[in-house]
Parts: sequence; structure tokens; C-alpha cells
Amino acid sequence: MDYKEIFAKRLKTERQEKGKTQKDMAIALDITRESYLAYEHGIATPKFDNLMRIHEELNISIDYLVGITDNKGGIGCGTGDNVTI
Repeated sequence: MDYKEIFAKRLKTERQEKGKTQKDMAIALDITRESYLAYEHGIATPKFDNLMRIHEELNISIDYLVGITDNKGGIGCGTGDNVTI
């Protein structure tokens, strides 16, 4: 599975777990429902600003959403490590 597929699957799962509809997410991202649906189907990927909005709306790490880590808090979270950028 590639990053695009992982992102689409995790985005849908996280949205559902948070009790949000596709319309809720589209409104939060200021895009059409169809554009948001393309994210969940792996047809399109969000630009950086919308990726940040997704992160904020779902309270989930971008690292997790794109498959870099399986830790929903992101790299280093929950391990006692401090990550400095």
C-alpha cells in the first residue's frame, strides 16, 4: 500500500471515529464535498494548507495520516522522546 492509499484509508477512518461527516470536513476545509470525497477515495491529495486543517480538525498527526508512523500522536509521541524541529 502506498502513502496515498494509506492517507485515504486513515482519513476516512479517523473522520468516522470522530463522528464527522464528509460535509463537515468539506466545510472545515472550505472545499466542496466532492473534493473532500476525492481525498478519501485516493483520487486526490490535499495541498499543505488543507493537510494542516485536517490535522487540526481531527486532532491527529500528519505522520500518522500519511503512513510514516502507526502512532496517532506522531513520531516520538508516547515514547518519552522529545522531537525538536
